[in-house]
Amino acid sequence: MITLYDYLTELPDKSFSPYAAKVRIVLNYKNLPHRTVFFHPLEIETQIRALNLPPNDLDLKPDGSPRYTIPVLHDEATGEAISDSARIIDYLDRAYPDTPQVTSPSTRVTSFAFESTIQGLLLPHLYLVVGPKAVKLQPGDVRKAYFRSVVEGALGAPIEEWLANPENPQKVWKDVQGAFDVIDGYYRKAEVIAGLGREEEKRVFIGGKGMVYADVALASILVWVWKVLGEESEEWKRLVTWNGGRWGRLHEAIKGYTVVHE
Repeated sequence: MITLYDYLTELPDKSFSPYAAKVRIVLNYKNLPHRTVFFHPLEIETQIRALNLPPNDLDLKPDGSPRYTIPVLHDEATGEAISDSARIIDYLDRAYPDTPQVTSPSTRVTSFAFESTIQGLLLPHLYLVVGPKAVKLQPGDVRKAYFRSVVEGALGAPIEEWLANPENPQKVWKDVQGAFDVIDGYYRKAEVIAGLGREEEKRVFIGGKGMVYADVALASILVWVWKVLGEESEEWKRLVTWNGGRWGRLHEAIKGYTVVHE
């Protein structure tokens, strides 16, 4: 059995981490049996240490020591325990070559570079409009207070004060849309190079028929926004129509792979 370690929220399915979502999407896409174990966000390092799971040596503290982060995966079949979502997905492709592959030896580096690019484009802006809503989904008053302080540090003001001026979120959402326009350009370029016709231009995945790592990386961010803001929110309804509905199609194609198994 494969165990995916995630952190707890107050959502019905308990999870909104985009990094855990990446791994969960791939596990479900590969149809690999697995379960999810949740840690309280304030107990991540304690719990990981107690289970003798590895820290994330790709995410270092200022002193150079590795952080203890979510997700972590433990595969009982091989005895492997891996931290960091990109590294976990790379492991799943290598360990289970007969399942659908989302990376390849020749594209791994470029896939991870593309992910860094889209994260750099989207997350600084999205955090400002998704973060305030995410505060309410943190488990317990202590975690809520801590997360609120982090979000307000990013906003430069108390959440209520920042939201009271409608120009603040409006400006950020305009920046978010601009970032998606840039990413849409990457998808369009891939379609042009592939010589696709107009009907085919509405394909979902950047690589064609099958899901690749770039799609998973972007879809996991969409999952985070969808879960935190809610499917009926006006912001989400607008987002899925941008760029000819491309992001709505991508989300719908991957939504079935986001199911949490405990």
